[in-house]
Amino acid sequence: MSQGRPTGRSIFLVGFMGVGKSTLGRHLARRLRIPFYDMDEEIERTSGKKIHEIFEVEGEGSFRALETELLRKIVKREPGVVATGGGTFCRPENRDLIRARGVSVWLDARPEVILERGAQETHRPLWTSPEAVKSLLDERLPLYRQADLHFRIESFSPDDAAARVMDLLEAHRKES
Repeated sequence: MSQGRPTGRSIFLVGFMGVGKSTLGRHLARRLRIPFYDMDEEIERTSGKKIHEIFEVEGEGSFRALETELLRKIVKREPGVVATGGGTFCRPENRDLIRARGVSVWLDARPEVILERGAQETHRPLWTSPEAVKSLLDERLPLYRQADLHFRIESFSPDDAAARVMDLLEAHRKES
């Protein structure tokens, strides 16, 4: 068994947009020598559209349905590290799928850090204003808190964060 990874189970990185799920996920998967799945990238690749285009043309509901459909496929694949979209863990059906097939790790950062990171990005459809971001974060926090593990990511390099998350996973595995 790879250190930190429960046998036959995936690691699902959950949390708000801009916290670093994709970056950390790549580092963590490389360290664990397991596949990495980035849900946002896969949706864009399979749909042939950018996420903001899906939101604009088809609406958030259509995007969330694509997300759930993809998650159903991912949980059937070889276990790996999965960078979920910022809203993936907010749907009860998705939380149930994640719980059944793996361990969820909530990557957390202070609102100021999230706002600073997101200020440079133009491709996030729900990033309309700092007030809207804070409101959405407040709405999602109780759902993110339902994750199996919690890691405040903001002060670590991706490689250091991966090492620390591996330690959290190992401790969780021993407790389970």
